Amino acid sequence: MNLVIGITGSIGSGKSTIAKMFAEKGFALQDADKVVHEIYEQDKKTINKINKEFSGCVKDGKVDRNKLKQIIGNNPESKKILEQIVHPEVAKKRDEFIEKNKKCVLDVPLLFEAGVDEFCDVIITTYCPDDIRRKRVLKRGYNADIFEKLNGSQMPQLNKIERSDIVIDTSKSIIITKQEINEILYYLEGDFS
Repeated sequence: MNLVIGITGSIGSGKSTIAKMFAEKGFALQDADKVVHEIYEQDKKTINKINKEFSGCVKDGKVDRNKLKQIIGNNPESKKILEQIVHPEVAKKRDEFIEKNKKCVLDVPLLFEAGVDEFCDVIITTYCPDDIRRKRVLKRGYNADIFEKLNGSQMPQLNKIERSDIVIDTSKSIIITKQEINEILYYLEGDFS
């Protein structure tokens, strides 16, 4: 069975938790945020390009993410330049990952915005009400302003839901969510076997 599942969701919606549950069921998991962090720490060619465009954001041979966020925060247009540098490298790693793994999950916060949906056989969006998401994010140590800023920079939950094959409501108990994943896998394994 060849199966690529794309998992997305708004901040605090449980996307990464759901992706890990699929990994526990035998799916290879690629977390797009972790791929970007690896590029910022290890990909010398990309690090040099970023340093050329965003002077002062490389420290000890690695991208200083806080400094880079500060630079982009002061000049939102520069985000597009950064994406032009980083996205091709992320895409290359994604393509290699899909090629190497028969059953895989792509955990991508900006799945639709980055066009990753076209590489997925099935798209799952995690959903939960805004007040629960806010509580989860604040529990992680973020403040309310950062939650609002990050939430506002992403595609609205309803738009993601409209474009998805499956929606998982993560406001339910973890037991119910695991049962739902078992049902999804039973369905998918019949379709993709």
